[in-house]
Order: sequence, then C-alpha cells, then structure tokens
Amino acid sequence: MYNITFQQMEAFLTVAKYLNFSKAANAMFISQSALSKTLQRFEEGVELQLFTRSNQGLALTDEGKYLYANLEALYHSMDKTIKTARSISVQPKTLRIVAPASFDAAADFDELKELVAKYENQFPKVTLTVTLFDFRELRQALELGDADLVFTQDFPVADIQGISFRRISTFERFIAISAHHPLASSDTLDYAALSDEIFYAVPIPKDLTNLNNTLKKCQTMGFTPKGLEFVPNFMTLLYNIRQCKGVGIIGRYEHLGFGDIKYYPLPEPEKHNVIVAWRGDRLSSEAHDFIHLISEADLDNSEK
Repeated sequence: MYNITFQQMEAFLTVAKYLNFSKAANAMFISQSALSKTLQRFEEGVELQLFTRSNQGLALTDEGKYLYANLEALYHSMDKTIKTARSISVQPKTLRIVAPASFDAAADFDELKELVAKYENQFPKVTLTVTLFDFRELRQALELGDADLVFTQDFPVADIQGISFRRISTFERFIAISAHHPLASSDTLDYAALSDEIFYAVPIPKDLTNLNNTLKKCQTMGFTPKGLEFVPNFMTLLYNIRQCKGVGIIGRYEHLGFGDIKYYPLPEPEKHNVIVAWRGDRLSSEAHDFIHLISEADLDNSEK
C-alpha cells in the first residue's frame, strides 16, 4: 500500500490545479513551505515525480497528468462522503478562540467581532467560545494548539514558528498619559519632557531584548525615561497611567469608557495589524469555515 495521506492528496490536486505554489497555499490556508513539504511527501509516497520546475514555471509530468485526471473525481467523492458522515455525527462542534485581554476594550477588534457574529449566524450548531488571555497565555495557546484560532495584534506572536495568519485590519499605537498630568494640558506633547517620567510596558514573553528595544524606541522619540517598568497586563498598565505614575505606548481603548487618558500620536507612526492566527498543522473544519468567511469579506488580507 502506498504511504500517502488524504491531506497529501489534497495538496497534489491543488497544486496541479493552479500550477502555482502561492495560489495553492492560499487556497488551502497553509504556508508555501508547509505545502511544499506535504507535496514532497506525496511524491515520495507514490514514488513518482509529478511536477517539473523551470524558469517558465511549474508543469505536470505525464505521470502527474494521469494521476490528476484520475484522482480528482475520487478525491471529491471521498471528501463528500466524509463530510456527509460528519454532518450526521451527534458530537457537538466547537470553535475555540483565544484573544488578548484588550479584545473587548478597543475598536481595533470591531471587524473581527462582526465576523464572529456572521459566523454564528451561518453556523448556529457550532458552539463558539472566546477566552481572553494575557500575552503569555495567548502565545502558549497558539504554540501548543490549545486554541483553534487566535485573534491578536501581530507583534505578540510575530516570532512564533509554524503559524499561519490572515490580516484583518490595521491599527495605531499612541503615547498614553493621564489627562490630569501637567503635560496633557497641551494638544501637542513635549516628548523631551517625558525624560522625567516612568515608562510602563507589557513585555512580549520569550523576547529577551524587550528592555533594550523599549529604551531604544523611547530614545528614537527624543527622550530617555526616568525608569522603565514592565507590568503583566494592559489593565495594570492603564491603571498606572491613569494614576499619573507614568506613560506608555498603547492602542486606543475606546470601549472602556475611561475619559481620563489622553492619546498622542507617535513621532514616527508604526504599522501594525490585527490578525487571525492558527497552527497550520492543526486546522479544524470549524476554523477552516471561519477563515473562509475572512476570504469572502472585503478585507485587505494576506497569509504568512
């Protein structure tokens, strides 16, 4: 018996259809590197070279053309049979989502919330759970596959290997200061005066360069803070800012109702994205359906 899997067969058929790795990977919601490895295992399993690669692009070999012509109908028949069997299953279906603790505080996540509502409307039999975590627990859930999907800003998870993601929207970060602070009396912030302030930040776990990077960012803005303090979560950061104990760089938290925080733009604006991330090797059918909704939405998306 040939040592191949259903997933490898899907990879072969998708690449054979598009003859383009980028388009095929996008259609399967996986990275190009993961697709390439899966296709290689399929070719090894059937003991055939199925594609030729040249400056003109990708092309099927004669063996590949024969296999594609005969496997496609078989694959779709198997896929339909499995889906039918799953549809009659009595086991409950669940989509586990993890999001940062700021998920319900900022308008940056509003587009994702609209997608959640759309998903719940289209798939009423799926139980959708959303758990809010600090960065450490959020990263752990993504790394270990303890969540089907992770809603997050891009920077807390950018270094994690083996994940795929879709961009949902962009967002800005600001220097936040208490509205009662003397520096907040002006509509223009005196960045040099921040040298007399404590700078608060929520560190990214496993990033040992947090301290140097944060100090460098402050110096780029024209000041070196009196001190730098890392706090475990954004609510602690907000508390210290509201108490006039210091300043920090945060998103705009409109939904908390705090009227005593003033936001100033960064001297050099940063481009960040709200994303949906997942482990490419652990994509459930429920998560696949949610990602498909993103593809249907009029969003500027791309995949890692």
